[in-house]
Amino acid sequence: MVAAIPVALHYSGYAYMLVNKFNVMFFFFSVLTFMVSIAVIMTNKKNQSLAAQVFLIGTTVKLLLCMGFALAYLHQNRVNNLYFLACFFYLYLLNTVFEVYSLLTNLRNQNSK
Repeated sequence: MVAAIPVALHYSGYAYMLVNKFNVMFFFFSVLTFMVSIAVIMTNKKNQSLAAQVFLIGTTVKLLLCMGFALAYLHQNRVNNLYFLACFFYLYLLNTVFEVYSLLTNLRNQNSK
């Protein structure tokens, strides 16, 4: 679902709006989201009182790693700033929304059992 808009841009002739190595950014953000989600789910199974703290720590670490990635990417590549910001925030915000939604759905189902 997150990849639908970039794929549509690529095949509709607007691929110039995507930054170089967009797929690397997409993979990096997806792996971070997956790791935070798995950490929270595993923590919730072992100790439910720590799940919220693990989520906050994971989200903070994810934000710092994403900013570090952006800094390294901008240092190595010359890009259009507007397109980079659009791609960065698109990936970061949609992955974070997906993470929160999936965790809320997953944790809500476990609490009702």
